[in-house]
Amino acid sequence: MAFSYEHTGTIALSNGSTTVTGAGTNWAVNYPGVLLLVDGKSYPVASIDSGNALTLVHPYAGETASGVAYTFAPLQPENYQLTKKVNEIINIAGGLVDASRGPAGPVGPAGPEGPSGDSGLGSIVNLTEYTPQPAGGSGVYMIVPVSQGAPTITLTQSATVVIPSTSNGGAQPGLGLWIRSTVSGYAITLGLTNAPVPQPEVPGEPLDLSGSATLYGDPGSIVRLGIQLGGATGNFTVDTPGTVPVAIETANVINVPVASQWVTGGAGSPYPVTGDAVAGTAVLNKSGDDNFGYRNGHVVANKNSYLSTPALALEFATLGDEARTQTPPSFRMSFRGVVPDVGAVVILGHMEDYGFGLMSFCSHWANGCLQVLLGRQGYTQSIISDPDPALRQLGTNQLYECEWTDDPNGEGGVVRFFVNGIQLGDDKPTEHKLRIRPSMTFEVNASLGNTSNSIDNLEIESVGLSYGKPTTELSYETVSDSQSLTADQLQRLVVDARDVSASELEHHVVYSRNGQAYDLTVIVGDMVLPAGRAYKLVLEDHSTGVGVPHPNELVMTKPAAQNCKFEDTALFSSQASWTEVLPKGPVPVINGIAYHCEGIRMGTYVQSRWPMNSIGQKLRSAIRRGLRPTWFPTSGSCTTSREHCSHASKSRMVNPSTAPAPKRAGKAPMTVAACPSSPMRTRTIPMGRCVHPSSGGAMIP
Repeated sequence: MAFSYEHTGTIALSNGSTTVTGAGTNWAVNYPGVLLLVDGKSYPVASIDSGNALTLVHPYAGETASGVAYTFAPLQPENYQLTKKVNEIINIAGGLVDASRGPAGPVGPAGPEGPSGDSGLGSIVNLTEYTPQPAGGSGVYMIVPVSQGAPTITLTQSATVVIPSTSNGGAQPGLGLWIRSTVSGYAITLGLTNAPVPQPEVPGEPLDLSGSATLYGDPGSIVRLGIQLGGATGNFTVDTPGTVPVAIETANVINVPVASQWVTGGAGSPYPVTGDAVAGTAVLNKSGDDNFGYRNGHVVANKNSYLSTPALALEFATLGDEARTQTPPSFRMSFRGVVPDVGAVVILGHMEDYGFGLMSFCSHWANGCLQVLLGRQGYTQSIISDPDPALRQLGTNQLYECEWTDDPNGEGGVVRFFVNGIQLGDDKPTEHKLRIRPSMTFEVNASLGNTSNSIDNLEIESVGLSYGKPTTELSYETVSDSQSLTADQLQRLVVDARDVSASELEHHVVYSRNGQAYDLTVIVGDMVLPAGRAYKLVLEDHSTGVGVPHPNELVMTKPAAQNCKFEDTALFSSQASWTEVLPKGPVPVINGIAYHCEGIRMGTYVQSRWPMNSIGQKLRSAIRRGLRPTWFPTSGSCTTSREHCSHASKSRMVNPSTAPAPKRAGKAPMTVAACPSSPMRTRTIPMGRCVHPSSGGAMIP
């Protein structure tokens, strides 16, 4: 008959009382050896007094309550079932049995001796059985109470085993529990299989992956708190330190006018560019046939000859909307020179990425007109200015300009033409928006290298580009103490240390909601680490087989991104925050190799990361030759023996740029879930806590 735990009905308990009353229950009276399980806690039962009343061994320490769900865990389940069945039979047939009738019969002979049972394990074994067996082989199964979180009672003996994560693709760890009888009692061994060797620990500082609520910033800077709420909404109350301003950071996009110009001359191409609209490498070259002349100190382009630049690499916001993506707020082309009267369209400036975007500025064949062609996604619109023969005069040196301005609320924009700074005709609306792509070049007297529409005798004094460059401008609104902030405002909170000129003691920013508070410690000054914590990487020469410290080192205490969290919802809640650090001070350059590095700090866990590009290849070559980076801890002792550094993982190769840029908070370069490998060897050095690492590691004992 399959065993079923007793849980029928509900119970009522009173704080400080040993009496428990059942409702809708029918317990086995006088049955010994039962645990009462309530809300994950177990209470030994002294006696079951009736079908709906029992007495606990110890007074109930919880809150008084009724209608509470419960479960009996009898230490001898088969006997408990048997007792219940016997009690039921007695209740039904008790009145039919009269033991007073007749004398008792003779005592029968003794039965055969039964087999020996498991010695010493008592009633807690074989409560339930299932497969497979625990790691280590055959055995018996036990059920013991397990509570979540830290122990709430004083333990006379304890041990902790960390079951490692298998997210790195390793074998699933096996967990086994062994029990054996000793002279003084029972000895229980808890063990793991398929698990890596744990990291050695600095005495008194076990592995901690809980992250850190301490942030650092330099005097005179803005310290972003990096608060992330994982999608939480509502309002939060913020308590500010009062000793340093706390503010809400707001990013406003403004358009900053930028312009670049190319001036031709008799010295020949390439013609340099000036200004800030394009890169200095975007020079203007002679292209096509070598059919150029010079007049008035300017270059003259003739048939099948033109001027062109390399790709300008102009970047505008990329959106999912094809009708609006890569649209500048405004864009202007200019041409100064002499346009001959040839009765044809003359290309004064041309930018095109075929099939995606086009802006071609021309002198129109009609008397006194200018023209522009605007294209997007294969559709091209021709826009011609109003004529003004008195203003636009061919054969004379004039400045011609065409500017397109976006209409943020409409489908297109507006085009304006200018001659010598005077607007030519009225504004001309456009049916779609201008699109400028990074691959576009700038050409004069040709289109995409096509010179079929080029002309003779085009005198070019200068050409130019100007546009509104979207730029982020940051502003700060000071927060008062106990002010209520929205979730969005809270995630943009900063400590404004711009007026702080020297290192200060820690400040606390506390934000709370529904009675739950979160305390962030902000230190305006250098990162300070406790003794024994890995804090710098020292290069060691292992080419001889014996590590010799190199005088160059990387002090990994410069925060690059703090309070980092995953954006993924599942990882956000399961992974503690971390800090990404860069070397404090200059990066050492040895034999032409710059030893760039980035570190990750999470609690007591430290990991170093090295680039995998060409610099990383040089680093790996140097490591193969024997020059290796090694974590060094802060320490109060001085010894030549080699010791392990607190939770410092092996160096890992990553793939950032040559000089690894700080990762943005909320985005992770890799999962940091546990110490993934054995630590690198280090030696202790006579140091206390790090105070001024940028000045050569000055220490305070």
